[in-house]
Amino acid sequence: MDISRYRDLFVSEAREHLTALGSLSVRCEEGAAGSDIINELFRHAHSLKGMAATMQLDPIATLAHALEDLLDKVRSGSLTITRSAADLMLAAIDTLEQLVTHVADGGELPDTEALANRIRNYTPAAADSLQATARSAAPPVRASVPDDSSFRSSDSTGITRIKTALLDRLVTISGELLTVRHSLEDRAACNDTASMGQPLKELSSLLRQLQNEVFRARMLPFGSIAERYPRMVRDLARQSGKEVSFSITGDSIELDRGVLEQMIEPLMHLLRNAVDHGLEPPAERIAAGKAATGNLQLAVSRQADQILLEIRDDGRGMDPARIRSKAVSQGLLTKPQADALTLQETLLLICTPGFSTAPRITDISGRGVGMDVVQNAIQTIGGTLTVDSTPGHGSTITLRLPISVAIIHALMVTCGELLLAVPVSAITNTCEVQRNEIIQKGRDLYLLRDGVEIPIRNLPRFFRQREALSDSAILPILLTESNKQPIGLLVDRLLGQQEIFTRPLRHPLTDLRGISGSCLLGNGQIVFIVDPAACVGRLYTEN
Repeated sequence: MDISRYRDLFVSEAREHLTALGSLSVRCEEGAAGSDIINELFRHAHSLKGMAATMQLDPIATLAHALEDLLDKVRSGSLTITRSAADLMLAAIDTLEQLVTHVADGGELPDTEALANRIRNYTPAAADSLQATARSAAPPVRASVPDDSSFRSSDSTGITRIKTALLDRLVTISGELLTVRHSLEDRAACNDTASMGQPLKELSSLLRQLQNEVFRARMLPFGSIAERYPRMVRDLARQSGKEVSFSITGDSIELDRGVLEQMIEPLMHLLRNAVDHGLEPPAERIAAGKAATGNLQLAVSRQADQILLEIRDDGRGMDPARIRSKAVSQGLLTKPQADALTLQETLLLICTPGFSTAPRITDISGRGVGMDVVQNAIQTIGGTLTVDSTPGHGSTITLRLPISVAIIHALMVTCGELLLAVPVSAITNTCEVQRNEIIQKGRDLYLLRDGVEIPIRNLPRFFRQREALSDSAILPILLTESNKQPIGLLVDRLLGQQEIFTRPLRHPLTDLRGISGSCLLGNGQIVFIVDPAACVGRLYTEN
């Protein structure tokens, strides 16, 4: 039997089962081992065993069968899931993940009979020795650490399940589009251009429906990537000697598959930072009058056409004075520049490449690598990152993301000789001001509004179109935000909104600062899409 053509499907489904097994095992260890969770654990192990057996992957089937037997004892009440039992289950899951990776790579599978026997013979009395042997039997598991300079791109071989009703709808719309095409061909053949208005209107309506249905096919619940995080947080807490209560809310909210895939590793890094830097050890928390167990939350919510991801902890928080002092000592800015920063600008210093306030480097974090990459990953898909923190009370990092990155609403603007598209989701307001409302301090521009000086970025100057302000009496400004601080983007002319299909940039265009993508207009003109967050930057970095 040739099973190679089913390999990708097996790997995809096996990883889903293993992610669920890991997440549910952690919940059981935390005391949530109700009959529903135990039954779900059993079903995942049973499904994995059956799939592996069908694929003739005996080492995976053998180990999954042993895990199924252990869960059957728990289900029957003859065994209770303790920390040692959870460790053993997770060791088996780690091994299964490695075996599935071998299958994906086309490698040979090692024998798992020894580990399977230890799981079958598990008893609480022999837990300590079994834990040690189980770990030694498992293949080494490489911690999932984001790359120093970038995160992985979307997996082009990924498999997404689609409801049959949705597929039927796509087929119906495709058939109606074919009918409209024939109608247009008939009228074009007869040169009856006057009667083409109605078919063109129907075509526009059907294309809109098709676009919406295709987007629905790409939408996935946040929970499809969230199940991996409880296990990761649990392991990090154990490794660092901390007690952590981790919760996820809003995991049923749906996002575009492309957005979700881009968020897996940035969220992983943020959670690792929260456990390592944010949350204190039990003794330190008790001394500060807190509970020994720290709280870490990942909250997902929807606001209009955007998704908010919030990572909150009740740990030690960030000390602005310490951040400024560290930035000065690392030569990132001068003492006067540091003293002039607002609180929001100070907190965003943690996103500077190489910046870290960690007193020591650990296996978890502290190398000054990651937060700048996280911010770049968010900005690449048109999102923003905001940092809030109170010393002694914890931190909140908020990611504001578009629901989809394929088709967006953009405001078309001119900057010198360039026609640019600015995502509407990044604009808080637009205004037209008199030249005398803009004041200049050195090379920096400010908009004076209600007694408040709002920093201004001259986009034509940013894109090397010209240095001086436009000679126009009225100057258009797009208002956006950087870590809750209003900032204006000065352009030459506002042309109006347009729906555009975004296209990714390729090297060397990916090195252009302030550009996140491109689009093609109906007349064939290529237009770059502006990344407002990258254009805003920090006040002291603008050249």
